[in-house]
Amino acid sequence: MGGGLRGCMLHKLRRKRRLTNAVLRSLLSRSMDNLDLHDMYFTAATARILVQKCPALRKLSLRDAGYVVNDQVVTMLVKNLPNLISLNLYGCKQVTQRSLQVMNKHIPLLQHLNIGVIPLPQDSLVDFVEKSSKLLHLDVTENNLLTEEGAELLAAICLSRNIMFVSHFKF
Repeated sequence: MGGGLRGCMLHKLRRKRRLTNAVLRSLLSRSMDNLDLHDMYFTAATARILVQKCPALRKLSLRDAGYVVNDQVVTMLVKNLPNLISLNLYGCKQVTQRSLQVMNKHIPLLQHLNIGVIPLPQDSLVDFVEKSSKLLHLDVTENNLLTEEGAELLAAICLSRNIMFVSHFKF
């Protein structure tokens, strides 16, 4: 999550739902490379704070961060955080296939992506995987647009590229 004492403080504040943008701004630093904002009330201002205060961020979790995390926010984040290797967008249902295209273009080092619960079409997922040269882990759990056949196709593509693939289908 973030280094040392600051990371511990962020974790406790987030867990108690007391992590506001003002507090976040004061605790973040340019040297932070790992940040978990799971279930935080996330706003466009939060995204701007991350970009300004943590340009070296490599791991970011916005799991269940809410409806504000959409293509526009993802685009701003990935264009300004080019060192991201891990991104957790699980439950950010406003994200569409446009974000996948932007990720491929602006964060080529991406290794881990969790886009579970986000309804993304199979063809967009296949295109994303085929264009991701560094991807090691892809989680598409509970994607209601993905059929079992589509999941099998994605699993086969991922297997051929040594990518760990996670979905809600059992095969």
